[in-house]
Amino acid sequence: MLTKDLLVFQEPAIPMFKERGNLLLAMDMGLGKTVVAICCAEELLGEGKIDFCLVVVPPGLKFQWAEKLAEFTDLPSHKIRFKNDEITVPRPPGCIVIDGTPAKRAEQYRQINDRTDYVILGYENVISEEDAPFVRALRPKMAVLDEITEIKGASSKRSQHIKRILNCKYRLGLTGTLVENRPEEAYFIFQWIDPHLLPRADIFDKTFFKRSGNGDVVVSNENLPLLHNLLSKAMYRKRADDPDVAPFMPTVVVDQWDVSMTSDTERAYTVMAADLLNALYAAKGSGGGFNLAAHYGGGGKLDEATKIGKVMAVHQAIEMLLDHPDVLIASAEHYESSEQQRRKGVKKKTWPGSKYCYTAWQEGLVDDVYDSAKLSELVLRVDAILRNDPKAKVLVYTYFTEMLPLMDAELSWHCARYSGKMTATARNAAKAQFTQGNARVFLSSHAGAYGQDMYMANHLVNYDLPWSGGVSAQINGRHVRASSLHETVHIHNMITAGTVEERKRDMLGYKRRLARAIEDGTGADKDGS
Repeated sequence: MLTKDLLVFQEPAIPMFKERGNLLLAMDMGLGKTVVAICCAEELLGEGKIDFCLVVVPPGLKFQWAEKLAEFTDLPSHKIRFKNDEITVPRPPGCIVIDGTPAKRAEQYRQINDRTDYVILGYENVISEEDAPFVRALRPKMAVLDEITEIKGASSKRSQHIKRILNCKYRLGLTGTLVENRPEEAYFIFQWIDPHLLPRADIFDKTFFKRSGNGDVVVSNENLPLLHNLLSKAMYRKRADDPDVAPFMPTVVVDQWDVSMTSDTERAYTVMAADLLNALYAAKGSGGGFNLAAHYGGGGKLDEATKIGKVMAVHQAIEMLLDHPDVLIASAEHYESSEQQRRKGVKKKTWPGSKYCYTAWQEGLVDDVYDSAKLSELVLRVDAILRNDPKAKVLVYTYFTEMLPLMDAELSWHCARYSGKMTATARNAAKAQFTQGNARVFLSSHAGAYGQDMYMANHLVNYDLPWSGGVSAQINGRHVRASSLHETVHIHNMITAGTVEERKRDMLGYKRRLARAIEDGTGADKDGS
């Protein structure tokens, strides 16, 4: 039984789900997708239509889901120690969280009985050889896939396993970013949500794309209003700026912090930009034939260790240079170390680094580049924000983990650092420093884009932009929450003038417009593109 009332904009999703039996909750970050999903499950449990609800989540969200179940349902709960923190979760067997070693997980599966309402496991459990017999034996009537973009690729093992194993009567997907980069992602997701909603793959592709011989989309997508209308039949969409949602949300102000290169950086950039142009010319037409069946059926991955790979390597090296020359040098040193280990026959599992960065470093390209104009600008701006507003808290996101200690060393404020390379215990401690402690700056790699409710922050800085529209939306939604402590929150994008960063910004803008056209039915031109 649900113990708290839904907000007015959340309620319509419940009858829509019950009528269809399947639904995508395409709600912006912070609008309460989890509690809506819990309400859907509670309705079916109360009516006796399901025995239990299976919840599949990214690994870092298992216990966050358990906490929400304790908060929003009447399941008997208790406090447990979890990674140096005390949290409240439902008692077993009411809710079983599958986590830990293979032996522990096997014991947890065996605890599931007729008094179990919820089973929470990770996407990694679905494809695990140790878990496979237990997962197949569950045979749930209802499954919830949180962050369902985890199955957006036809060739991914988890996507294929989930579509084969979780053939449930009731299906609920959750995401704030249905289309992160390409419309095909919606096709893959709805193959699980409602396999009968969209046409066969070849008809879908012919209807919505025009491709070149190597598979590139040569028209900026077609018939997008038609695609939106089809998906809307099985999608409950809510945006933070919808009229019935906006009163619950803070006002969002987005601006750009412009940065100018130093003369030393510009000299190095000019050489690397020429290398990028040469790599692009060399890669032209190297895509090969396009296999439509492989693209939609799996096995359609690109080989990136070729000319296209060189383009990507040079472009990323340029981004490293603009963030800080030490990041490029770190990549070069990792490559040197990896090569030494390889020659000794030692397999190294850490970041291998970049051969292009190594070559640029050995040729002395960055010998005279000591500082980062972008980092200097960040320090000035953050210092002004925190001095002028004693209640302000700032989130800073970067793609490169190596930037975090560099930022920490330059900022004069207490910072918490968060990255995927840290242990789970260290990540939780970092978050606690910012949310409950005296850290006023949260420095994070893009690993912190998911599952972090940063309602206490009112400024977010994108030190560098991600390529993925979905990752960008996830990051920018961290502090745009109904629970925000602030009436106004800010998003600041740092862009180095006259560089590839401007192109990246424009590409993200295009991806946002594409997503809006498919998800919201807005922004398509008169030709449906």
